[in-house]
Amino acid sequence: FFFSSRRRHTRFLPVSWARRCVQETVSEHFHFSGVISLLICGIFLGHYNWYNLSDQGKITTGFTFQSVSLICEALLFTYLGITSLEVSELRWSLSFIALEIIVVFTARFASI
Repeated sequence: FFFSSRRRHTRFLPVSWARRCVQETVSEHFHFSGVISLLICGIFLGHYNWYNLSDQGKITTGFTFQSVSLICEALLFTYLGITSLEVSELRWSLSFIALEIIVVFTARFASI
């Protein structure tokens, strides 16, 4: 009864929510970082949740996270562009700029 196909989707969300809450509780108890806790929780729940989603849920999830990612990236670069113009005294380091360009292109190459 617990694993029947009709009822599996109704128990999926509470199980995911309970796992996240337990993970947050453990991290708070041992005084771990909240960011690291969120990262680890996302990795573990991502593997579990992906295989329990329907095909339509997988497509919707992919499009949703791509959209959120593009919006956050646009907001981040907009904020960086606005704040860089407000600084009156800038010290430019050509070696740091070259290093950043190399890191960005390496990361983009590795992600493709």
